[in-house]
Parts: sequence; structure tokens; C-alpha cells
Amino acid sequence: MQIVSDSGCGEPIGGAAGPLSWTIENGFTLSVTGEGNMPNYSSTEPPWKQYHETITGIAVGEGVTRLGVSAFAGMDHVASVSLPDSLATIDNNCFEDCTALESIVIPDGVTSPGRSTFRNCTSLQSAVFGDGTTYVGQYSFQGCTSLESVVLGSSVNSVGDYCFQGCTSLSDVSFNEGMTSIGQYCFQGCTSLEHVDLPSTLVEMKGYSFSESGLTEIVIPDSCNEVWRYSFRDCASLVSVDYPADITYVGIGCFQGCTALETFVFGGSETEIRDNAFNGCTSLSDCWLPESLATIGNNSFKNCQSLPDATFYENVTSIGSYAFQNCYAMEEATFGSSVSTVGTGAFQGCSQLATVYDASSLGLTAGASDYGYAARYASEVIPVTPYTASYTASDGLQHSCDRPYGTFRVL
Repeated sequence: MQIVSDSGCGEPIGGAAGPLSWTIENGFTLSVTGEGNMPNYSSTEPPWKQYHETITGIAVGEGVTRLGVSAFAGMDHVASVSLPDSLATIDNNCFEDCTALESIVIPDGVTSPGRSTFRNCTSLQSAVFGDGTTYVGQYSFQGCTSLESVVLGSSVNSVGDYCFQGCTSLSDVSFNEGMTSIGQYCFQGCTSLEHVDLPSTLVEMKGYSFSESGLTEIVIPDSCNEVWRYSFRDCASLVSVDYPADITYVGIGCFQGCTALETFVFGGSETEIRDNAFNGCTSLSDCWLPESLATIGNNSFKNCQSLPDATFYENVTSIGSYAFQNCYAMEEATFGSSVSTVGTGAFQGCSQLATVYDASSLGLTAGASDYGYAARYASEVIPVTPYTASYTASDGLQHSCDRPYGTFRVL
């Protein structure tokens, strides 16, 4: 490769990069021109890297179709980048650690920016994806602490794992209709992200996807049939959740530690609330258990100190260990006829649980510590018989089902 040295008279520095040419004009702008693909630089440094302390801008010319692996990684004085319409591929780690880069626009021709493309670009404030992008790779913007807004192109159908993890300034994300998947840890720690409008085409939200984020409310569309474990764990500002209609479970620890959560509207198809699902949701007071529910996992509502009462309808067979431990505000509980298992300490510490309505065959006795302290604090256990009743639920719709007691109860 031929290098033209700067003679001190303003002559350009440059050479070849595979079929492409590169020059540094006036010591500040790196220009890449020609036609074709740039080589990868995963094992060797690109020739322009030695001048990184003076390069403040990168201009890629029309005809360039691919930027190689780690091509501009660590160019920590680059504040601006312009990319051509001819570009089809931005490979892995291409702009990683470009800590002065402030904004980026991805051309329409780039279908899938590579993994860790803009990772740790700590000055990056905005990113706009072209309409040809279908997938945003893993770790793409991880650690971009100044990133405020992201516009995903109209063809993006999935966002990879860890993609925006730790983007603490991110407050505006535009999701397009047609997107189906959000990767694990994708928005973890995005503490400025208070609101998102999820597309009606979303199918899955992977584990920890919004954990520790700043969300204040979330409506998960009915199209979604997978919400993985810990998806919203420790979202300390989350107040309300609407869950999708067809999903059959609430995942392990999914809302654990959401201390501001007050209202949770079930979709109505849930048969299982898994371990720790709402553990530590100390403000939860409006949470209507669905009629479809069959099992309640260990620690599922532990330390939900604002829950006023609990009604376990006729499908509920099992209540896990410590499921409602320390639900101090609970005053009443109603057990349907199918409840056969109540785990260790399920109601331990529910010191206000004075009235228990029992349609089960457990033989609950006021003051007894068996069956997970279900009637330990009760002044009376009232035997009841199931019957069919109509009611209006939190979703505003009329329902009817077998009730173990004549008064309609809100959990």
C-alpha cells in the first residue's frame, strides 16, 4: 500500500484499502472513495488509525458497499460521519468507542448493521435507521450514555440482545409496525425511557428487556405471546401494566421490585403466575386475578404490602410457598373449591387477614398455622358454596364465572 506523507505543505495523506482509496484532507477529514468492499480490520489496525488524534470527520463516498470489521473503532476524535446510499453493510464493531461521535444516519441500503457497531459511543445523541434495515444487531448501542432518541426504520422487525443496554439518556424510541421481537437486556438500565408505544405486531419480549428502565406505564399488545422472565424487573417508576390477552403466564420475576406498580390488568388467559412475578411490588393494590388462573408460584406476591384481599377462583389448585407473605394490608381471602395445595408460609405475616371464606376441602381453622398460615390471623373462617355470578372487571367488560362467595371481590 502506498502512503503519501504530509510534507508540511498541506499535501494529503492516503493510500489503498482493498479496492478502495483513502485520504486525509487538511489533517481533519478521512475520505474513503472507490467502488466495492472495505477489508476487515479485526486482527490488524486500519492504515488511518495512526492519525486518529487529528481526524474529526469521516466521509464515505458513493460506490463503497461495505465498511469492514472495526474499520473506525477507537477513532475517539471523530464527531461526524457521512455514509453513502450505495452502502449495504456496516460490519461488527465498525464505530465502537468513537467517543466524540454525536449523530448517525444509516442509509436505506444497510439491511443489518453488525454487532457492537456503535458500542460505547458516549457522545452519540441520535440515531436514525433507513427503511431498508431489518435487524439492529446485538450490543449495537450498548453504553451510549448520551443517546437521547432512536428512529427505527419501517422495515426493522427485531432488535438484538443488549442493543441499548445502559443508554441512560434514551427517552424517545420510535417502533415501527411490523416489528416482532425485542432482545434480552435490550433496554435494561435506560432510566430516562418513561414511555414506549409497542407495535401491534410484537410477538416476543425477551428476558430483562426493559428491566431497570424508567418506564411509568406499559401496554403490551395482544399479539405478544412471550414475555420472558425478569422483563420489567426493578422498574421503580412503573405504575400501570396492561398484559396481553392470549399469553398464559406471568414469567419468573417479571415485575419483581416494581415498587411503584399500582395497577395490573391481566389479559384473561393466564393459567400460571410464576415464582417471584410480583415480589416486592409494595404499591400494588389493583390487581384482579384472572378466572383462568390455576397455579400461583413461590414468592409471587411476597411483600406486596398494599394488596387489600385475594380471591382464588375455581380453577386455582395450588398456591406456592411464601406467595403472599407479608401482604400486611390483606384483610380477606377467598378459597375456591379446587385449592388443594398451599405452600409453606404462603400467608405468613398477613396480620390483617381477619376473614377467610372457604369453599375448599382444606378444612381451614381460625388461628391455625397449617396450610401456609392461611387462617392463622383469622377471627373466623366462613364456609361458602360456589355459584355463578356476573360482574364488571377492571377491563370494563362484563364477565360471569363460578364464585366461591356471594360478594364480588377485588384483589
